[in-house]
Amino acid sequence: PAPWRESSIAVEAAMDSEATPRRGVMVVMTDVSPECEDSFNRWYDTEHVPERVALPGVRRARRYVRYESSPQPADGTVTAVRGPKYLVVYEFDDIEVLHGAWAELGEDPSAESRRMYPEMSNVVREAFVEIGAFEEEGP
Repeated sequence: PAPWRESSIAVEAAMDSEATPRRGVMVVMTDVSPECEDSFNRWYDTEHVPERVALPGVRRARRYVRYESSPQPADGTVTAVRGPKYLVVYEFDDIEVLHGAWAELGEDPSAESRRMYPEMSNVVREAFVEIGAFEEEGP
C-alpha cells in the first residue's frame, strides 16, 4: 500500500508514548545579534551542539544557514515569510532523550551558554516524531 494510505496509522503509532524507541528530530531556528554572530557560531559549533550529540540516543545534528537566494513564488499563491537565519536539526534514535539527559543539560548551563542565550532571537524550537521515511532507491 502507498505510504499516505497508512499515514493516520503511523501518526497514531508515533504519538503513542508507550511505543519506544521512537525516532524523531528537533528543529531549532534562531537569529542572533550581528555583533555576536562570530562568537555565537563558535560556541554553537564547539560547545552547544557537541555536548548534545554526545548524549545517548542522539544520532547527529546538522546546522544550516538560510540560503539567501531562495526562490519566491512567482504567481503570488504563497506568501513567503523570511524565517530565522540559522537552523539546526537534531536527529534522535529515541526522542525520549529530550525528557532525560537533554533536559538536564539545560538545568546548569555553562557561562558561555548564559552569555549567548540572550543574544538569540526569533527562536523556533519544535520536536517531531517520525511517521515515515522516504529515500531515493539506488540502481
